[in-house]
Amino acid sequence: DLSPDWVIAKEDEEFGLADDVFAVSTVARDSLIRQGIPADKIFVNPLGVDVSAFAPAPRKNGRFRVLQVGMISLRKGVLDTFEAFRRAAIPEAELWFVGAQSEPGLRSIVAGGGVPGVSFVPPVPQSDLPGIYTEASAFVLASLADGFGMVVPQAMACGVLVIVTENVGARDLVVDGVNGFVVPIRSPEAIAERLRFLADNPGAAATMGAMAAQTVRQGYAWTDYGDRLAAFLRRVAR
Repeated sequence: DLSPDWVIAKEDEEFGLADDVFAVSTVARDSLIRQGIPADKIFVNPLGVDVSAFAPAPRKNGRFRVLQVGMISLRKGVLDTFEAFRRAAIPEAELWFVGAQSEPGLRSIVAGGGVPGVSFVPPVPQSDLPGIYTEASAFVLASLADGFGMVVPQAMACGVLVIVTENVGARDLVVDGVNGFVVPIRSPEAIAERLRFLADNPGAAATMGAMAAQTVRQGYAWTDYGDRLAAFLRRVAR
């Protein structure tokens, strides 16, 4: 839904009066710049992860499982993820969508595709998420637009490599081909190609997952977020 005119006018005024604007990703920064916000006013500080809660653990499930966590909606690219899973055609693979559904019709569309192994899991408490992440072979977020996507660094912290679109803000944490993959939006075949690669190369998948966890622990814990913010505030206070 589009925001009311008064909300847009209010936010435009606030951006104009602000000395500095915080953004959580370069995707968010670039969208602000396109709306006329000067680049030198924008401070980018990616969000953090509780690394004491989200951490790698041995897998108990032996199947190749693709996971998406968060709102199940068109904007999150659910149909692209499903189509990628269908095209990958990995024997006995599973696709789990975990979260609330904003468009109930999506489930019937997916079910009508006749692809086995697809499950819709209702929202779970935050404390249950690490166990869900660590049972995944790959995490996919095929969003058409996503300012950040906290689920991405959460999955990475659990040692799961991620496949995200270029419009996901948390792509800032992903080094393509090293700790995950970045693909264009609306590209289920590109996602399918990477899923097949991971299924055929479990050693490479494990190495990339370990790199994903290391990435988060070396710069994207909540303490790192706080340190970046404190350093910025010290600079502007001078």
